[in-house]
Amino acid sequence: MNYPEFDSDLLFSGNNKTFTLFVENSLIKSISGTDIKISTRIIKDDELTTRDEWLYQNPIISIYINNSFIEHYKIVNPTLKLFYNHLKTTLIPLAKIAKPIHDQLEFSRHKPFIFLAVYYKTNDDIVFKFLFDGKESDEEYIQLIKEISDLIILYNQKEGNEELKTSIKNSFTQNKQIKYFIYEGKWVVLNPLIEISREINKEYLAGKDNRVSKPHILMQRDNYSKYLILDSNWVLEFDDLDTLLMKPNDVSLYSSVSMKNKNEAEMFYNEAILPRLQEYGGAFPSYKKQTEYYNYFELIITSIIFAYTSLEAFANICIPNNYEYVTDKAGVKTIYSKSAIERKFPLRDKFKKILSNLLKIPNITNEKWWNKFIRLEDVRNEIIHTKDASAEERYSKLLSKEIFALIEVHTEIISFFGLYISQNRQEIMSKFPYKFGYDEFIPSLTNKESFDKSRKVVLGS
Repeated sequence: MNYPEFDSDLLFSGNNKTFTLFVENSLIKSISGTDIKISTRIIKDDELTTRDEWLYQNPIISIYINNSFIEHYKIVNPTLKLFYNHLKTTLIPLAKIAKPIHDQLEFSRHKPFIFLAVYYKTNDDIVFKFLFDGKESDEEYIQLIKEISDLIILYNQKEGNEELKTSIKNSFTQNKQIKYFIYEGKWVVLNPLIEISREINKEYLAGKDNRVSKPHILMQRDNYSKYLILDSNWVLEFDDLDTLLMKPNDVSLYSSVSMKNKNEAEMFYNEAILPRLQEYGGAFPSYKKQTEYYNYFELIITSIIFAYTSLEAFANICIPNNYEYVTDKAGVKTIYSKSAIERKFPLRDKFKKILSNLLKIPNITNEKWWNKFIRLEDVRNEIIHTKDASAEERYSKLLSKEIFALIEVHTEIISFFGLYISQNRQEIMSKFPYKFGYDEFIPSLTNKESFDKSRKVVLGS
């Protein structure tokens, strides 16, 4: 990006003279004589970005912020109130022109329609690009611009900005210069590779079973529009027969088994158990009805076992192959490899000690779902390690109305970890199951020469 140099506090740019004249008449003249200085410039699209850049479409309006404006903001310069009032007056008529365009387009984080972009170049030469899509209300524009100033101040602090700096660092860009931000209750950094993978996944999953494993995506580093989707395929050999099959995701498969059985069991519960709870009668079901109870027990036991198994499979795929966990007891160090952790650590310890450490989760036992997980684990263990003396109590628990919430918590847990994986260990996203809220993942990047070679091998052309 050819970032413009300017001496004023703010630079307003568009791609034609009409725009600059409008800003000069509606804004600059209105605050002339104050200590906030604004300049305008005509900047053509190709001066800022190339067509290979992720967002090569330039906005209708661009505002560039200088450090001198941030100083005005920090000291709460009284002139700012006048400036914000006239800025709003300037933006509103332009926003009304942009709104019909926004309404006609399907807004996409992958290729968002940009009405307004606010730029800031940091002292370490990173360019922040804050995106407005034209759907903001009249009052929101000024508030969001104020929050941009707050974010810039936070970034420039020496301490207390680790989370912001980490998210910026982890956001990949082609030229390692532009960092995109979008407003979602607060300004958040966009990772173009994640946004692109969302769109690719949407296309990939059309007509496919969502229990499939994520494919491998090979992308040309300097042109995001060029990529190859490579399925994860297995050749299953059995009974003198070879079967080429797209690799399933264990977590998705086990969760699906659990939820199907849970839903079927819940139908019986709603038809047979709930009426009894309301009527307080029918303590001795008929033999035919007792058969339905047995069918229910089969369904609910299967659901519980596979809900828990999906969590075990999930925890194991999250542990990197080269990961080692070290304990130190009385000066004796023990090193556990991934395979040792899988075999020797109970699931709750994998969550507390391994995944919490890997994903930088503060205190996982304080999460709302933790107690439900412990109860799910207890019920599952009672089923697997059956004891005749406690069988009657065990089956009574299976008829409790809370059993469905205990089963469903496994989906909540997977989604919970998905958030931290997307923020702190994006390389795990390629193994994360579909339909738990985090379908995206980071493609593999290569240069043009290697990409063209791979394309020839895969497509034969």
